[in-house]
Formats: sequence, structure tokens, C-alpha cells
Amino acid sequence: MDVDIIRQVGLDRPVHDETGGEDSRCMFSDTLCVMPATHALVLPEADMGVAEYRYCVRHYVLILAEFLDIHVPVCSNPIVEHYLAFGEINDLEVLSGALESDDSD
Repeated sequence: MDVDIIRQVGLDRPVHDETGGEDSRCMFSDTLCVMPATHALVLPEADMGVAEYRYCVRHYVLILAEFLDIHVPVCSNPIVEHYLAFGEINDLEVLSGALESDDSD
């Protein structure tokens, strides 16, 4: 797991809601989901930043299936231009070439 990307998106600490408590709900936006988030997708942002989205396992699989079924057949860009990391929140798989990191620390 690439520690730099984890720190950059803040996955090394809990997400807090406005009341100061932990907000671990699924971020699926098509419908309300109250299941706990167990998986994350890390996406590149236009301003060279990154954004992370946390989902329950059901919606995580649905998001990836939609990407594979609808987007991949018509897009020639490599997956690393769409997703930098993916997987279980505590064990993200960082795609090769997703971030150039300095391993001299």
C-alpha cells in the first residue's frame, strides 16, 4: 500500500461528520444507503489532487461494474487515469504509476 496516497486522501484517519462523530456511511449518491463504508475508490482530480469515495461492498461493486461495462469499452485511456487506488479501506491497492512517490524517506 502506498502511504503517500493514503495520507493525501486522508484514509489513514476516520472521516468525521459535522457533529464530530465518525461518519462511516456509504457515499453512494443515486439512493440513500445507510450501510457502513468498507471499500474506497481514489480518483484523480482535475487540479492534480485526489478525491476518495467510500462505499459499502454492494455499491463499490456496482460502481466498478458500471465502469467496466459502460466506460471501458469506449475509452482508450489506461485505468490509472480513472482510479488511483481501490479496495478495502484498510488495505487499498494502489495502481502502478498512480503517483510518483519519493521512497528516500
